[in-house]
Amino acid sequence: MTDFAGRVSAGAAPAPRAAPAPRWATTSTNTLATDTARRLLSVLAHDITETADRIRAVAADYEEADVRAAGRIRATR
Repeated sequence: MTDFAGRVSAGAAPAPRAAPAPRWATTSTNTLATDTARRLLSVLAHDITETADRIRAVAADYEEADVRAAGRIRATR
């Protein structure tokens, strides 16, 4: 999941500069859409990373609980 977050984050990398040609009417709209997409990808990557961290923490908690339960079962034998 962390690798996936890295790939999403890479999608938010700065786009190459536009060629220095005459400014078209759609240039501002394109720039706005690109900036918005970059911000959204950055937020999404952060959320994915945070989710991966939480999954790892819960998995570690379950593993610890399993070890404790196994110890209790062994103690009753």
